[in-house]
Amino acid sequence: MATLKRSGAAAVVKKRHKGVGAGSGLDSGATRHKYEVLKQSMENYKGDGSPRDIIRYFGGLEMVMAIGAMLQAAELRMIILVDGFIMTNCLLAAARLYPEVTDYAIFGHCGDESGHKLVLDALHARPLLNLGLRLGEGTGAICAYPIVDSAVRMLNEMDNFAHASITKYF
Repeated sequence: MATLKRSGAAAVVKKRHKGVGAGSGLDSGATRHKYEVLKQSMENYKGDGSPRDIIRYFGGLEMVMAIGAMLQAAELRMIILVDGFIMTNCLLAAARLYPEVTDYAIFGHCGDESGHKLVLDALHARPLLNLGLRLGEGTGAICAYPIVDSAVRMLNEMDNFAHASITKYF
């Protein structure tokens, strides 16, 4: 049911139903059922369409907490390593409340769910990796972290030509 809520949040924000997929292993019958439940929940939605109302209706408590953590991280000027379809939806919701949150986001990967690419596109985000993952355990962030760490180290620790006394040869 939590996955239904998550797909619902993406679909309502994007106004599309393409965000419903097999997740980490549903068969076609279960995916159809998931779509029907989402369709029904969208038909029953009578809210005002505001980001807060959409989050309230379609988001789970864990999503609301993640959105709050992302907003707090941006307020503290911290980098947010966003992993997977669910957390990308949370960042989309956070961005609807405070657009500058995206300035602090690094998107670890694009998962295999069709909805993930839709949400990344809505955010104009380019993930570091495209590994086709659909595991949900933060594996994309684990794979992307060494790249982020290397970039930070290069910026902070790499010497420059002038300081290293290297003469230009061109």
